[in-house]
Amino acid sequence: MINSTKLNAFFPNISKTQAPLIHFSRRLFSEKQIESTSTPTTPVYEKPRYATRSNYESTIRSSRIGREADPNTGVTPTYMQRWFLIITRLYRNRSEQPNIVPTPVILRMHERMRIVYLITAIPIFFAIFYIFEYLTGKKIVRDRASGKVVTRMP
Repeated sequence: MINSTKLNAFFPNISKTQAPLIHFSRRLFSEKQIESTSTPTTPVYEKPRYATRSNYESTIRSSRIGREADPNTGVTPTYMQRWFLIITRLYRNRSEQPNIVPTPVILRMHERMRIVYLITAIPIFFAIFYIFEYLTGKKIVRDRASGKVVTRMP
């Protein structure tokens, strides 16, 4: 324990009574480690369950295909939607598709079609862009060869 002369060097304005000195010496200059009551506990992570293809086909795919819908809870797909249901692999062929498809299946088809639109739209855009760039380059070369000089943009 620290004697009062050391404490008086750190705290000169404290009275010379023993009570504050004992309090400060125990609280501030103690060698004892005080454990916090809010020590973080290590979180326990459970290993995730992975879905296998056989598990998927036995549970989700069968319930998706065998799901029944009536006109109030489902959608009658158009010709293009029936084709999109096959493209997005929600159904294997048209014979699997019911006349009225459940609404969650149609919503899932729309989500998957966003990806299909991006995958097809981006290459088409760049193909059109590079075709016009190529044609413009050919026109510039042809105009230079004929002696036409462009001084400003029209």
